[in-house]
Amino acid sequence: DSGLRLDFFGDELDTMRAFDPGTQRSTERVERHILLPASEVLLDADSIKRFRSAYREAFGANATTDPLYQAISDGRRLAGMENWLPLFEPGLATLFDYFGDDDVFVRDFGADKAAEQRFEAVADYYDNRKAALATSKGSYRPLAPDTLYLSPEQWREKLAAHRVHLTSPFHLPEGTARAVDFGAEPARDFAPERAANENVYEAVQRHVDALRKSKARVVLASYTAGARERLAGLIGDHGVKRLAAVDSWQEALGASADVFAGQLTTGGYGGPIGWDRSGGVVQDNPARHDYNLDALVDQFIRAAQKLQNTTKTTHQMWPCGSDFQYQNADHWY
Repeated sequence: DSGLRLDFFGDELDTMRAFDPGTQRSTERVERHILLPASEVLLDADSIKRFRSAYREAFGANATTDPLYQAISDGRRLAGMENWLPLFEPGLATLFDYFGDDDVFVRDFGADKAAEQRFEAVADYYDNRKAALATSKGSYRPLAPDTLYLSPEQWREKLAAHRVHLTSPFHLPEGTARAVDFGAEPARDFAPERAANENVYEAVQRHVDALRKSKARVVLASYTAGARERLAGLIGDHGVKRLAAVDSWQEALGASADVFAGQLTTGGYGGPIGWDRSGGVVQDNPARHDYNLDALVDQFIRAAQKLQNTTKTTHQMWPCGSDFQYQNADHWY
């Protein structure tokens, strides 16, 4: 229900405070907190007791000599123990358990085929494990798939109990009942140019020029800000001009440039006030010789004023470091 905020003084933990994730406001000071290893399995007295009982029930008394059983009984973690997750917990939940009766599902095209292949893979893995155990006695005792996953029948029943909208990249015949055509077309993928070993960026430039002549707005999407920066440089070198960087579809619809891939006016994605470099520690204790809060506030205000000179809206985008500065993120944040 609450987040945990850790305040450091240099490399030393100074304070811990609980905070409300919704408001980001601190709610109370925390004196101690136990951090467990990131895992789906939390080992405590209750989960160990449940595991021991359920393991013996599932595989018999002879299974108590298995390395997994002995490790968990001793409170030790073992790689892959999540494969026996149902034995640790009184019950497991599915994604459907977190949705209400009126929630709407949108299922991507090909999801049914992907689910079918996944069910087949789960069954194959289980059958192979069982066959290996029968021919060569070992200590890996697999759980039946229905203890870990929904069965195909349960999957279909869950979907049937909810309102599910299906998407398709293909045009449906006119008049198809309960269908909405969004008028979307597949994006150009430049596969023919790649197959012919042609310069893809020159092909992009020709395609963008053709779209511009038809008065169409062009959006080039990248996975990351760093990839966007590199793409902007590459296509810019091949004649694609008037580039603007945006971070949302809403911004793209409201921007005046044709192509949305470029750099910020700061010249890149490094922190505009240098906090992504070494020495960016904020010292707010006036009694210390290295007190610098007032100077950093002034620096922040000057940077904001500079960004405002090149920003048309009331909002500003503050970059937090380029691809090769992530190792200094502790200084920036």
